[in-house]
Amino acid sequence: MNEPAQTEDTEEPAAAAERGRSWLLLVGPAVLVVWAPITVLQLLTGLQPVLSWILTAIEVVVAPWLVVAVIVLARQELPREDKSERERSWRDRILRSVGFHAVSLLLLMGSIAAQLQVLYTSYQGAASAELSGSYRSYAVAAFVLVVVALLGSPRRLSRVVAAVADRPARLMVGSFGLVALIGTLLLALPLSLQRVQDASLLGSLFTAVSAVCVTGLSVYNVAETYSAFGQAVILLLMQAGGLGIMVLSSFFAIIAGRRLRARRAVAIAELVDVDSLAVLRRSLVGIVVFTLAVEACGAVLLYFALGAHPEVGLDAAASSAPLAGAGSRLWAAVFHSVSAFCNAGFSIFRGGFQPFAHSWAVPTIAMALIIIGGLGFPVATELMGRLRMLWRRQRRPRLSLHSRVVLLTTAALIGAGAVAFLLLEHDSSMRELSWGHKLIAALFQSVSCRTAGFNTIDFGLMQPATLMIACCLMFIGASPGSTGGGAKTTTLAVLFSSLRAELRNRPQAELAGRALKPSTVRRALAVTIMSVFVVGAVVFVLLLTHHQSQTSTQLVFEAVSAVSTTGLSTGITAQLGVAGKLLLSFAMLIGRIGPLTLALAIAERWRSTHYRLVEEHIGIG
Repeated sequence: MNEPAQTEDTEEPAAAAERGRSWLLLVGPAVLVVWAPITVLQLLTGLQPVLSWILTAIEVVVAPWLVVAVIVLARQELPREDKSERERSWRDRILRSVGFHAVSLLLLMGSIAAQLQVLYTSYQGAASAELSGSYRSYAVAAFVLVVVALLGSPRRLSRVVAAVADRPARLMVGSFGLVALIGTLLLALPLSLQRVQDASLLGSLFTAVSAVCVTGLSVYNVAETYSAFGQAVILLLMQAGGLGIMVLSSFFAIIAGRRLRARRAVAIAELVDVDSLAVLRRSLVGIVVFTLAVEACGAVLLYFALGAHPEVGLDAAASSAPLAGAGSRLWAAVFHSVSAFCNAGFSIFRGGFQPFAHSWAVPTIAMALIIIGGLGFPVATELMGRLRMLWRRQRRPRLSLHSRVVLLTTAALIGAGAVAFLLLEHDSSMRELSWGHKLIAALFQSVSCRTAGFNTIDFGLMQPATLMIACCLMFIGASPGSTGGGAKTTTLAVLFSSLRAELRNRPQAELAGRALKPSTVRRALAVTIMSVFVVGAVVFVLLLTHHQSQTSTQLVFEAVSAVSTTGLSTGITAQLGVAGKLLLSFAMLIGRIGPLTLALAIAERWRSTHYRLVEEHIGIG
């Protein structure tokens, strides 16, 4: 008696899913067939008084049908009842997919609204030639979002997410790429811009990648281009990129009371240098709290230091003063505190940090934030623990080898870099500064060159020898587990110890009275080789595409700055072509993720071998 009822119950969801697929097969291709030629016409014709209104009106009419298609797409695979843990897990994945579609549709509506705003601005008398680029950018963004919304089925998205989450390296690459894409679309919206004429997908992509990779390179002047909303988006991208997207998302999961999956927990434990999963939750919370506390203290100190510069409170649109652009001293303090701690290098002043070359307080506070952010969370955690023991008058254990190497190498690089800048530039780019301010400027640039990206002196006026020193500092970068990039200070120390051991005919590399594992030396060598290879490839392509417009020294400096996520420039970033900007965007992403991590994300899993090959001699040197 129960069999017919069971058959009817199982057939009803299947029939509903079949009807959903039928609707999707009708509506989905129809939307694409209508939208694709519209986008082609928009790209070919640009902004036209009548045609553009007609094409955008068609998009407004077609968009509701896309919403219907996506709703059907999202609902067709939802289980009707939660009868098992497996079905509940599947429902969670589908709901995440529905959220993804909702974000896509909201951004699509924003792109269409942006097209209408461009048309309205043109109708009011603005030059159509200036607005054509913005109109084309919004048209391309709308089409991409349409394709993403239609092709992103729940089952397909689940498979992609599973494939990405299966490998920690791929998860890192995918998370940075996704956040950069969302940031691109947000920064391209008219709400983020002071003038709709400045809208450009390529420029927004470059800025978003630079912010999430905490680099600081930009094709725009942030103060003159972006509104308060756009600057807030950049700040959030810097914060996410500085903390690490996986760390930040896991922190919110912990706050919400959710458990971390084993694979993700292992990946994050390796990322934040935690020995066991038992202390991972405490470490994640400590990292976020420590970051916010340091940034808050930095913002307070900067707020009072900026009080001596009343022009900071001026808006960029209302004044041409070098320090105008923030519009608020408080906002300037918060933004630059986050930017300095995250080693991002973004500034919302017209002249960046160059107007502070004659100041003492602001560069000193920024230096402190850059150094703290560049030491790495493991070192900061250990130092905080020692401070607590000192406060309680407890016996303080010896610092770990990692912390000692990071602190000594950082101090040596800061000192050597400052001396080099002072000797090479005291009578050149620092000519107009007093000797006290020359010392501060030299220290500031030595600190900032290792991935921070601020500058109080013009790098375009520096000698080639000084630029070479800056390239070396940028290539080395900050320390592991920090907000900065580069090959890392510990890599330099390990390679130096390996060279010293080879010259002294020692069997093992040694540092601070401790022997290093062969795997540590191999990893340092691999990171260095991969970094050199990536920098060489970027320089090669830039020389091929821009050798007629820029000097070789400028292109090499730009490439090293992008790969090391430093953000310093000789002033040629905005002059690069489309190929150069896309190449530097990719280089910044590689630099933030790490060349070795990217290689591991692309490579397949290697199976462990249970044999050893016969050794044979080969000549070296």
